[in-house]
Amino acid sequence: MSQLINEDNNKTNREKYNQEMAIVIPACDKYLDIFAEYMRYFRMNWSDCPFEIILVTETKCYKDSRVTSYTTTENTAWTGRVLEGLKHTDCRYILTTIEDGFISEKVKNKDIFQILAFMRKHNIQYYRNPKFGHKRTKENSFQDFRHACKIKKNEVYSRSLGIDIWDRQALIELFGDGSKSAWDIEDYFLQYSLKAENGYFEDWVSDDRNFLHIIETVSGGKWMRSELKRFERLGIPVNTKDRAIMPITDYYRRRLHAIANRIVPKKFRKPVKTFFSKIGFKFASKN
Repeated sequence: MSQLINEDNNKTNREKYNQEMAIVIPACDKYLDIFAEYMRYFRMNWSDCPFEIILVTETKCYKDSRVTSYTTTENTAWTGRVLEGLKHTDCRYILTTIEDGFISEKVKNKDIFQILAFMRKHNIQYYRNPKFGHKRTKENSFQDFRHACKIKKNEVYSRSLGIDIWDRQALIELFGDGSKSAWDIEDYFLQYSLKAENGYFEDWVSDDRNFLHIIETVSGGKWMRSELKRFERLGIPVNTKDRAIMPITDYYRRRLHAIANRIVPKKFRKPVKTFFSKIGFKFASKN
């Protein structure tokens, strides 16, 4: 009986929100302390958000009047948790995000609705909110929406899971039976880009802004020092009492990894990764 009551309450909650898009967050039980911080920044910077937030965790529900919380099982993969979220909304568009991606500035609803209108008009399957924006050029831009950029097929990490707006059918087709991890999907994207010829995706697009003002705050389960400092400069420090801060050595490893991703040619990526793996670096794939 209580389950039926919860389902009725969730249905009532959904009726309050805009039905064009839903926000789905596939989270881990052990990261719920981080999600509490996520919601603090969400309320601070997107208080008038018109979309439902659907949180899908492994086994632990999260109680919050602004969140519709569902559980799966401790063995459900990341893609399976996303697909579980889709079962509880009929929205055509789905914003998938991560629990450690905190909104650092005010989000404007008009920006989101402009993106959704653009996606409908051009039948866009995927629209990325990049960390640092995407460089617009004459070749990759659209005439009717100045912030949209086509994505090059052969760029390393031309596609990557993160904070993205999807056409729900594209999510279903990509994630299949829900057994793949996020790293499985990332590796599939990487393999595609390594083999692709020149050209642009027509229905996979990036914005030229970080329009949600996301700062990712955690790596390897620990707070990242540089990102904590960014929030301190904004005058809204992160509550770090329940989780360790990344050692300074790991911070510099991440910086080196990011630099190498930008400068190492594709044909040398595998041997370079093999070398650095022997001295303690970890990578999502071997290629």
